[in-house]
Amino acid sequence: MRVMIPTPMNTETHRQQVTHALSAFFTVVICIGLFHFLIPAQINEKAAIVLAPLENPLSVADNAEATEISQGLLDYIQETRKEIEAYDPEEDALIEAYQKFQQDLSKNAEQVLAKRFKLPEMDDALTNEEFTVTEDIKNMVDFWTYMFGVYTKDHIILYHAEDVGIVYSVLDFSELSLLEGNGLDQYKRQTISEEVLRIKKLIKKIADKLGKDENLSGLTPQEMRLAHLLLNAKDHIDLNAEALTENLKYRTGFAHRFKESIVQSGMYMDEMQRIFEERGLPVELTVIPFIESSFNLKAYSSAGAAGIWQFIEATGKRYLKIDEFTDERYDPILAAYAAATHLHHEYQLLGTWPLTINAYNTGPGRMLQAIKALETTDIGTIIKNFKGAGYGTDSRNYYPEFLAALNVYNNREEYFDDLEPLPLETFEFIVMPDDVNIKELARFAGITTSDIAEMNLPLKPDVIAGNKKLPKGYLLKIKPEAKENMILALQDIHREAQFATHHLVQEGDSLKKISTTYDVTIQELAALNQIMPGQELTEGDIIRLPSRDDFEYSSLGGEKESERVIPDEVNKPVF
Repeated sequence: MRVMIPTPMNTETHRQQVTHALSAFFTVVICIGLFHFLIPAQINEKAAIVLAPLENPLSVADNAEATEISQGLLDYIQETRKEIEAYDPEEDALIEAYQKFQQDLSKNAEQVLAKRFKLPEMDDALTNEEFTVTEDIKNMVDFWTYMFGVYTKDHIILYHAEDVGIVYSVLDFSELSLLEGNGLDQYKRQTISEEVLRIKKLIKKIADKLGKDENLSGLTPQEMRLAHLLLNAKDHIDLNAEALTENLKYRTGFAHRFKESIVQSGMYMDEMQRIFEERGLPVELTVIPFIESSFNLKAYSSAGAAGIWQFIEATGKRYLKIDEFTDERYDPILAAYAAATHLHHEYQLLGTWPLTINAYNTGPGRMLQAIKALETTDIGTIIKNFKGAGYGTDSRNYYPEFLAALNVYNNREEYFDDLEPLPLETFEFIVMPDDVNIKELARFAGITTSDIAEMNLPLKPDVIAGNKKLPKGYLLKIKPEAKENMILALQDIHREAQFATHHLVQEGDSLKKISTTYDVTIQELAALNQIMPGQELTEGDIIRLPSRDDFEYSSLGGEKESERVIPDEVNKPVF
């Protein structure tokens, strides 16, 4: 091995290197010491100035540097601190669960409406047709325009039953109606009787004149007017004196009732027009309830037609729920959805709106018969000439009534003074997530059963009385301001149903219904309670429910089963 021995020159160099290293080391130590003792003091002094306002944002800092922090920032920091201090994870879970439950109910309502009342494909032909008054039915439309917009219960109108455009005379008792006395009604009856006799004589004179040569010379102006009306109608009415006398009828006007119906319609008309417009249908169709029911919400005819749209049960069941719990024909808005769908279907069959509107009263089959019999789709020709069975006075006048109602409604300010329609009803639909007793729902929501019944006209008496439950899937109508309470109530009831261990059988209950209510299978219920297939349940029996311990109750923001408080009053036992 070769060993290198340092020379004197190498030793001196080594000594210098060691000296430099030691100097550098001590320099670093001194710097660290100065940084540790001097710099933090300056930083802390600055920080004290900056942070002082944060401890009390309302205080004024002496140092001008504190003003560099804006008051808005200070407020934000203060509020953020409060939120952090007040943050409660359990409360946050409750809010999140409520919001999800609310979204589900509202979304379900929209989906139900969209599914049950599908939007038709848009067709320009649906709205291009105008509702014009043709010359052949003008007198009929004029008659109904006066009946709706001018004549009241104090007017007696004498007219021809088969052609209401032939008006013989009008008796006006409006001034006498202000008088008092037991003899007023007798006076009216006597006046009407005398006028009927006068018109009968007039009819005979004119009929005899027309029967000879249609020479109208020698007639008074009033007789001349009637003679021209009869001559214009000779193609569709019998001008024999006896037939004319048999068809002489009289009735009161109902402009007063039409005015009341306009007032009532204010609650629903805008929403109904939106429904029709959304479906591409003429909004003019929404005046149909004026001639169907005068917007009487509880209207029920001798033929079994119900609600303002007057659906008979067979037709109503095509679009609406009609069962032991509810009759949706009585809900103006749901029935409007149904009417729009129904009218669209019939328009596709008949091809014109006058025919479709007339069919709303008499049925599409009869209109098809008229088209075939007369070989025309002209509504005026059909009204005047179709003599088919079932196409009587009401059916013949239906379309002229529609045109008259449309005219009066569109010009309502001209026909009626002091007209103040009711404000539009504001509401929301939510879908019932469970079968619920209305009394229980009202109690949870902090309202009365009458509050719910007032908004939900379809509900039947047994449901309102609490004898039967609101069915799962029912579209509950609520006021927007009551929505939060109602959803909280439904959420509480829904959670109770999830943890019920027994069910008390009520009238009308079945395993299928109970399984739907508690979201369990029929097989589980049958096996647990040893119930044979097809076995009927007896009112008062107690049905055990499968354990749902695996249900994540906390996901709904609720308390644990052991911590749940049982209400003071319930409509079914909670075991």
